[in-house]
Order: sequence, then C-alpha cells, then structure tokens
Amino acid sequence: ICPQNHRGGINGGEQTVSALLGAAQGVNAIALGCGMEPGPDTLAIVRAFLRQEKPLLLDAGAITALGEEPDPIRLLREAACPVVLTPHPGEYARLTGTEPGEVGNKPFAPEHTMGEGTKITLLRKGCVTGIFQGERRVWHFGGCDGLAKGGSGDVLTGIIGGLLAQGAAPWDAARAGVWLHGRAAQLCARDHSRRGMVPSQLADYLGAAFLEAEQEEG
Repeated sequence: ICPQNHRGGINGGEQTVSALLGAAQGVNAIALGCGMEPGPDTLAIVRAFLRQEKPLLLDAGAITALGEEPDPIRLLREAACPVVLTPHPGEYARLTGTEPGEVGNKPFAPEHTMGEGTKITLLRKGCVTGIFQGERRVWHFGGCDGLAKGGSGDVLTGIIGGLLAQGAAPWDAARAGVWLHGRAAQLCARDHSRRGMVPSQLADYLGAAFLEAEQEEG
C-alpha cells in the first residue's frame, strides 16, 4: 500500500517512487492515471516512469498532472519509453494549453497531433476519436454516446494496457483498443440502452467484441 499525501492521494516521495518502479520491473507495460489525484505527487511519479523503458499509458489524473509541467510536450517527447496518451477534450486542453473546442477547427494540425514525437501515440477521445503517431493518423467513428459517462475511459485504459502487456505495439494497441471498447459499448447498449448502460457493464461484452475481431482476422 502506497503512503498517502495530505489530500489522500499517493505520496510522490523518493521512497514511494522507488517502490513503484521496483514493482514495475515484473510487468510488461504500465498504465498510470486512473483514480490518481492530479498534483505534484502524481507529477513526480509520472516523471519517474517516463524515464524507464517499458510502454507507458497515461490517462486521467496523470495527464492533468502533466499539465502542471512548464513544458509537458517536451517532457513527453524526451521520454525513454513509448508513451500512449488517452485524453478527453478537457484533459487535452489542460495538457496543451488550448481551448477545448479549438482542436475541432483544425484537428490534423501538428500542434494538435503531437506529430513530431515519434514515441508518442495520441488517442484523443470524443464522439469521433482521433489516433495519431508521427505521420500516422486515423479517425474512429465507432462506439455510442452511452460511453459519455465517467469511468468509460478507465475501461479503455484497461483494454489498451492489457494489449500493450501482451506485446502489441502502441499504435496497434490504441487502434484495437478503441474498436473493442466501442464495439463492447454498442453491444452493451442493445441490452441496457445508451442511457441506462454504465461503465462497469462494458467488461461483460468484451468477450463478444474480441470474438468478432478474431473472426474478422480468420
């Protein structure tokens, strides 16, 4: 159990960071941010994990904490590891210092895709999700508005993190993860409605989504 700071979040002191990095030695990929409180402690943990070499997925509190860095994009581009970012519009705006609606006017502009960072895979969530890595970019139109609930992004983080841990490249993990997440949401909505579905139900439909994907491959 990690020691807490005065706000109830994870303490970002040297001993805690060292313990977390030690625990990460036995894993294939790392996901940070879900349930973490933004602030200097979380930022210290994120900085430390950007210096290790295993694939790193940053979401939620980790992205918001990065927004407190003087030059977060430079920090990300200098990372020693492949980085996957999964921000929603508000998180992306805080990270980049833009307005939440600004990206919509020129979504493929370099300043909105982090195109110069070859180790960065950006998954910009929304009603249409954009995935960017270097010069590669793709739009994903799947899913449904039932995903517009707090916690849905945590499920996506888990899916992509699991794919990274199985050895998938960040670009492949991001694309497959978005499709699986969206398809599970569509199947869930059929049984529970888009209004009634909740994120905790999505996992029950991932098996069916994986099966469809595997049948397409076969």
